[in-house]
Amino acid sequence: SRDWSSDVCSSDLYTINQDGGTNGNSVTIGGYNANGITASGAAVGNSNSYTITQSGSYDNTVVLGVTGSSNTFGITQTATGGNNVTNIQTSGSSNSWTIHQTR
Repeated sequence: SRDWSSDVCSSDLYTINQDGGTNGNSVTIGGYNANGITASGAAVGNSNSYTITQSGSYDNTVVLGVTGSSNTFGITQTATGGNNVTNIQTSGSSNSWTIHQTR
């Protein structure tokens, strides 16, 4: 497990691959504050690339809190017998998201 909340850098590549088999997968990067308006403990930086791949036969969950601009996010979730859930909160501009969810 990695705590990304202290990362303040640019042009980094973050990759997470999870195969939960018959169990679920869960990734949390940052999160939300009590009022749900701002990212709390978020990854911070500009021009970063985040790639998350989750597969398995149960639920996949991603929670992202990111502060910064010009970041690229690629999320692929495949849960053959469960649900795919992605919760995103960002603060910044020109962020690019690609999300694929299949069951």
